[in-house]
Amino acid sequence: MPENKWAELRRALIQKLRKEGVREGMPFNAEIALAKYLESKLMHAAKIYQPSLTQGKKCRFLDCLRIVWNSYTANTFFVDDPLIQKVYPEVCKPITFHMEAEIDRVQAWVESHDAYLGMHICIGILEQATTDEDFRKNLVAIISRVYHECDHIYFPSHTAEIDTIKKRMLYQMDEAEIRAFSKQIAYLYFSILPGKPFSYDTFKDYIIKHCSADKEYYLIQFLEFFKNPSETPFKKREAIEFAEEVTMGQHPEFTKDTLSRTFRLYMQYITLFVAYLNQTKEIEDAGEVPDYMKEVL
Repeated sequence: MPENKWAELRRALIQKLRKEGVREGMPFNAEIALAKYLESKLMHAAKIYQPSLTQGKKCRFLDCLRIVWNSYTANTFFVDDPLIQKVYPEVCKPITFHMEAEIDRVQAWVESHDAYLGMHICIGILEQATTDEDFRKNLVAIISRVYHECDHIYFPSHTAEIDTIKKRMLYQMDEAEIRAFSKQIAYLYFSILPGKPFSYDTFKDYIIKHCSADKEYYLIQFLEFFKNPSETPFKKREAIEFAEEVTMGQHPEFTKDTLSRTFRLYMQYITLFVAYLNQTKEIEDAGEVPDYMKEVL
């Protein structure tokens, strides 16, 4: 299907969903099928790579991906699942891996007319790990961002520049980002406490204890501010000063009601997707067909 035709159909679908009030943040089948596919490839490559951590003879993670992936050219890989290719061809775009260590450079490549063209995934941080624990933490962080970016295939964000605290807050309040970050958080929570319903306090305590240097810690600060703007959770001076201005009413676009609604949306989306991940794992473990594959089969 031509890219412009696919973009047109996608916009129509999004408009239909919004008109009908379907705003739970649950995934489309194509989006979750791609995320699961990429998760599987990364997990299988990790099983090959991980023993080298204890043997002291580390191989290249990219070489491990080449072992488990049939279709690739250099560091660009192609979706080789025939079922996804047949039913969801619009998500079968190039997946390019980079050796940079910045995990937040996992990106879905979307053109201005909203046509999904592929994904870029940085995996260098995996080779920086020296223990099994660090390796698994880095792997989960990358996969959680893959889920984030797969959500943008159907709900791209239109908030580009985030070079000030105000723009960053607007970015975190963009509903496309709320959906995507919620899936990222949900996958991280699911990996920590599989089978458990989402608890915000449990997640917050874990991030504060184990991820104080990670971007998730910064996200928790925003969630805490959305939850209760009268108590500033930020650590950086610019953010503290801006939060004080918001509480004094100097920024009318950030009212207590809009901030509270943002927090509720995050909680709603995260809770639902954690439940979705738990339910899907139970179905897969039982050898049954999960919802995201029923249309394929």
